[in-house]
Amino acid sequence: MKGNMMIFAPLCLLFCWMLPVESKKITFIVNLPEAKSSIRMSMVPDSVDDMYFGCHNKMMEMIKSTYFKKEDKMSPFKGIWKKAQRCANDKLKEKDEGDEALSKNHMQAICVYTSHEKFYKIFNDAVRTNRKEYGTSFPFHALHFWLTSAVQILNNNINCHTTYRRTDAKFSGDINQTIRFGFFASSSNKTTLTHFGKNTCFKIKTCLGAFLKHYPALGVYEQEILIPPYEKFKITGKKRGIFVEGLSDCEVVYILIRFNFGHRDANDSIPMSMVEDSVDDMYLGCNKSMMIKVNDDYFNEKQHISSFKDAWKKAKSCTETKFKQRENMSLTKNHIQAICVYTSNYLYREFNDAVRTEGSRYSSLFQFHSLHYLLTSAIQILNSNNYCHRTYRRTQVKFTGQVNQIIRFGSFTSSSYSTDLTNFGNVSCFEIKTCSGALLESYSVYPNEREVLIPPYEMFKITKQLKGQDKTQGLNDCEKVFVLESAGVKSNLNCKIVHT
Repeated sequence: MKGNMMIFAPLCLLFCWMLPVESKKITFIVNLPEAKSSIRMSMVPDSVDDMYFGCHNKMMEMIKSTYFKKEDKMSPFKGIWKKAQRCANDKLKEKDEGDEALSKNHMQAICVYTSHEKFYKIFNDAVRTNRKEYGTSFPFHALHFWLTSAVQILNNNINCHTTYRRTDAKFSGDINQTIRFGFFASSSNKTTLTHFGKNTCFKIKTCLGAFLKHYPALGVYEQEILIPPYEKFKITGKKRGIFVEGLSDCEVVYILIRFNFGHRDANDSIPMSMVEDSVDDMYLGCNKSMMIKVNDDYFNEKQHISSFKDAWKKAKSCTETKFKQRENMSLTKNHIQAICVYTSNYLYREFNDAVRTEGSRYSSLFQFHSLHYLLTSAIQILNSNNYCHRTYRRTQVKFTGQVNQIIRFGSFTSSSYSTDLTNFGNVSCFEIKTCSGALLESYSVYPNEREVLIPPYEMFKITKQLKGQDKTQGLNDCEKVFVLESAGVKSNLNCKIVHT
């Protein structure tokens, strides 16, 4: 069994203070967008980046009982909040179906944020820089909470958006650098909002940002997608504007991809999600065509990636033994060798990091097409009847999630019939009903682990979070146990390689 991480963000800072997000103290503070000097993009370690995961209701009580009463007496928040009441009342009457969770306070927060440029700058400067003051003198707890909560309600952990952001500021950053905006960053479905600037522009794939629909003060005109301070991005490209459709007038365009997986501090909580950047092809309807493509084209990957080449070679002895003993005659030698490679620990971390994060590179730079296909095909052969297994998973990672939330692991995820594999951890554990996973026991390098391997595309519903004496028998030492029930499958990339 292997570790699995999803995304990063500091959480609930008022109740569970954590270490800084990065060891490198690179600042990203800019009060004047028209500043002539270049602004270095970074992880913005001084950001007020609370997500309120696991403490939403408690924070709402504190906002109502303490922070709003105090902040509503302070200028400039008091005057701006009052002026936004009419906008909020109008938007509340026009609330879309499915947005029932949005309250008047949520609407008023959106109206405040989108209605007054000077206040917007004051608020975001504080969000970007006031981490140290967050528990004491930060002046915008109420607005920060309601705006964050509104973004989460409108996003609901489901949709990723490709959006655009224009600025008159000059930013700098490096390819493959991981960054955050560190404040509430406005972006748009439109490329044509030229009045916001053209010195530095961004093409962004955000999976935590939310489309504000017609709720902003200006309605739907700007097609705004609001990105929260805590979302991480990887800079995957830097181009002149003439090479980016719709941004041809921009001096430079940075291409940002939502970053699911990365290095984290020991105390960071990782919110579970749908892992939209996953390489989740399930080859439904194109299995034979993909097999031909793997044999003719992609199998040469192992010649060009030294780690893959070495792992494949080392798995040869395991393959010969397991192939002779196989019970399922549909498994080819390559299927079994893929299982041996995955369960041998030589390659799984590098492989799963790529599977979890490189959906946008699947047709171009993804390096494990053959291993991904063979492992997926082997799982489907071994569980051709969609038999549901009750399995368990232990990790040393602190995960967060909400009951009734739909999630995916987004990688090939190991679980077991056994509850006592304590060497894999006891921080977050899982009791899982998987109907797409397959038992690898007869073919694994470690048959005693009784491994059931879950594919990236299977969805699960969190039905329970157990603590204390309520925990599943055999997982009593775990700090928290999530109970997951299979909720079907979702494959964003199904047969994409075959059809391109």
